[in-house]
Amino acid sequence: MCSSGEDRQQIEIYTSYIRENQSHFTERLTKNLRSVIFENRFTMHPRQVRKLGEEEVESVIRYFQSGDAKAVEKRGKIKARSGFGEQSVMTLGKTLTGLFLDATDELDIESIKDAIEIVDEYMTSYVSGFITGREEHILEEQERLRKAYTTAKDQRRGAD
Repeated sequence: MCSSGEDRQQIEIYTSYIRENQSHFTERLTKNLRSVIFENRFTMHPRQVRKLGEEEVESVIRYFQSGDAKAVEKRGKIKARSGFGEQSVMTLGKTLTGLFLDATDELDIESIKDAIEIVDEYMTSYVSGFITGREEHILEEQERLRKAYTTAKDQRRGAD
């Protein structure tokens, strides 16, 4: 992702833009995540959504700086296993893209395009991890249900 010095300089510009607008980004992401909070498979107090928004913005900053797709995949996997819903993931991607689309006063069009491509890479890794996490969770649930069924079936046979 950051092969040349020029690329590195652009990444610093994007990272600075995010940091300079971090509170606005966090507020916007928090607001958007709150709108889909009940789509998740876990119970989250609305106050916790702000912390989640802050964590997601920090995760994006780290990705812009490092390009570490594996860390993003791991984050997506953890979020899926903790009950984060599909609507929340889609809201995250839409919001991150929107943050750069709104940057026309601070970034030139080519920079916005490049930043959105990086957001797309980020979301591709995030969704990949999310899908893996959901699949693992479903398989674990299926195994748990199979064991419960087998136990109930065996107990029933023993009672007969």
